[in-house]
Amino acid sequence: MRSPASLLAACALALAPSAAYAATPSKLAYVTGLAGTRPQVHVVNTDGSGAIALGSGVDALISPDGANVAIVTPYTRRGTSLVVRPAAGGAARTLASTGDSIGPLTWSPDGALLAVVINTRRLVVIDVASGARRLVARGSIHGASFSPDGRQIAYARSVLPRLSAHVDSRGSTDLA
Repeated sequence: MRSPASLLAACALALAPSAAYAATPSKLAYVTGLAGTRPQVHVVNTDGSGAIALGSGVDALISPDGANVAIVTPYTRRGTSLVVRPAAGGAARTLASTGDSIGPLTWSPDGALLAVVINTRRLVVIDVASGARRLVARGSIHGASFSPDGRQIAYARSVLPRLSAHVDSRGSTDLA
């Protein structure tokens, strides 16, 4: 059983902004259109200039360096996918396809990894360059956050009858 101090530390880690996000981002990703009305992902400079339409998506998150956008595609008969596209436009790379829901998701501070909740039951960390995946947790997962140095990931998981928080050290070589 975790001590109250360790739970508090895990919650603080999940809520603390990382150093990568402390600087003002140069680009924003957003979605227009309501569900069922062809939602579209766009990227724009923070001053509102240079809007680019990237294509269909129901959720979008720009990488810390502003170079890439993680996009959750709309659900179809084949399911949904997590893709990464260059923020300047270009071809999408599929990182995950599933018949389940995808999200929430979060980038690691260096933009090398994506933490993804699949069907609210699995937390998976995906290496963006290779596509390698590592299952971090199972249960009723409510989201995750990387530590500022990217070495740990904190996540919230419901364990009836209470909510618990966990911190997991990730190995740099075991992402499969």
